Amino acid sequence: MNPATERTNIINLICSNGGEYHGDLTRSITHLIASRPEGKKYKFAKDWKIRLVSAEWLYDSIQRGMILDENLYHPETPPEERGKGAWVDRKSTRLNSSHQY
Repeated sequence: MNPATERTNIINLICSNGGEYHGDLTRSITHLIASRPEGKKYKFAKDWKIRLVSAEWLYDSIQRGMILDENLYHPETPPEERGKGAWVDRKSTRLNSSHQY
């Protein structure tokens, strides 16, 4: 997917799921979705302690229906490691009689 198409897709997903998208980085922004850990916005977001996440965080959070741990989706994390342990697919796990539901 080309960067312009991915950006449009991300904007649409954010807005259709109750979030707000802002193209400008300000201190009121809660998350910066970064494709790479570089650039002016990335540096300022890091300095301002804005949560830095990869696009996978947005996709997985929407799929799961909840905000997943941002730390597991940091743009500096290798792509193959992003999101590991963020959520467990309960359908694929066996029920254990010692658990209470």
